[in-house]
Amino acid sequence: MENPKKKSRKLIIFSTITIVLLTLILSAGLFIKNIFGNIEKVEATPEDLGIEKIEKAKVEQEVTYGTYRPDERYLNIALLGVDTIVVGNYDGTRADSIMILSIDRETKAMKLASIARDTYANIEGYGMDKINHAYAYGGPNLMVKTLNQNFNLAITDYVVVNFFGMAEIIDRLGGVELEVDVDEIQYINPYIDEVSSIKGVTPEHITTPGTYNLNGVQAVAYSRIRYTDGGDFKRTERQREVLLKLAEKSSSVKITDVVPIINQLSSNLMTTLGASDMTNLAVELIKGGYSSNMSQTMFPEAAYSGGDMINGVYYYVTDLSQAASSINNFFYGE
Repeated sequence: MENPKKKSRKLIIFSTITIVLLTLILSAGLFIKNIFGNIEKVEATPEDLGIEKIEKAKVEQEVTYGTYRPDERYLNIALLGVDTIVVGNYDGTRADSIMILSIDRETKAMKLASIARDTYANIEGYGMDKINHAYAYGGPNLMVKTLNQNFNLAITDYVVVNFFGMAEIIDRLGGVELEVDVDEIQYINPYIDEVSSIKGVTPEHITTPGTYNLNGVQAVAYSRIRYTDGGDFKRTERQREVLLKLAEKSSSVKITDVVPIINQLSSNLMTTLGASDMTNLAVELIKGGYSSNMSQTMFPEAAYSGGDMINGVYYYVTDLSQAASSINNFFYGE
């Protein structure tokens, strides 16, 4: 049975985010098209994303998929976090955060699954490698194609978010309060230096364990720590913790600040969704009450996976068939 405290934290995250979206829609008015105009819109065919054959297989299970269309039950979106200054430049850039959001219009539910970035998977044209390397080899199209092919999914859209843009959003909201423990201290400052260098700002180090109001650079650095106990699993927990704190802050944002905040975020986004898609989807999620029916987890699961060294490189090796079954059961099981 799910811990009630954890469940309430999930609801806080998504209910406050929907409040911000609603405020945006009501306050931005005629500015909304200009705001979304800053987003880099990209085109991706089913062939680009490797879903043509998978869709046929899914039809036999009486499940339909597609891009944003109100008459279809499921909408599947990959959420990719990258650490490049220019969100459209993927040369050598790996997806630091990989998540899949599935929206079920029949049950009014949202399910979010994180994918371990070190997962040993097959990347078309490149063979077996860490799954997040797909982004460096072929950008978001190949990244999503790799997810679809390895896990028998039908992800039709994606959103790429620049972490450094998120740092600016956090600063605009006044920082986020987080506890940095003794194990995290030794790792957070190198990440602070790295992010500061890329952004061209002076680093502000955290020298002792404790609770701090972290600025944008520090919060992004905190969310990237992955070498303490728990590895990548613990890192995704930190990312969700930052999201929670950010959501709590955003729930009290002034209407006059909404447009510049979204404008700042939009310039750090790249997506297959159009302006009307995003607006319609935001309205649908708010009116449909999806925030009260949200679940999340991480794959591949430890029960059938584990770390292994292959040719001197660490990989998270899993039974891909079992992982595909588990992920599909999570998204589409009763």
